[in-house]
Amino acid sequence: MITLLTTQEIRIKTPIEVVFDFISNMENFKYWFPEVSDIISENDLEHGAVGKTYLELVNLPPNGEQKLKIEVKQVKTPIFFITESEYVPLLPRMTIRLNQINDHETDTSWSMHSRNDDTKFVTETLPNFKSLISDRAEIGLKKLKKLLENK
Repeated sequence: MITLLTTQEIRIKTPIEVVFDFISNMENFKYWFPEVSDIISENDLEHGAVGKTYLELVNLPPNGEQKLKIEVKQVKTPIFFITESEYVPLLPRMTIRLNQINDHETDTSWSMHSRNDDTKFVTETLPNFKSLISDRAEIGLKKLKKLLENK
């Protein structure tokens, strides 16, 4: 079972290809997503390629800064980009979907799911992650919009 933590949407006045190129290079994640202090490529695959891996340093309560291995799982250029991590207990899946409105506007949808279906986790711990991730996503998408529209 996969549980939705949050979905956030924003319109960015930037062509879809530019948005996709920026978000599919996960080394850019630290520039727009809150509490990510660093993220670096772990292998030599191209950004946006299935199997590309990254190491992310992110602040996650209750243990503070965590090192997560992120792997690109699915890509359809320039429509969607999906990553997963084996970070326990969350087992996160991030999905970014893009929809071209016109030549210079892109609707951007960012979602986070948990792949952990343990009943105790889902009822006791997951609600805390939902609020945290939702707040960060809202801030992050606004920052992404500002970054891309000012390029």
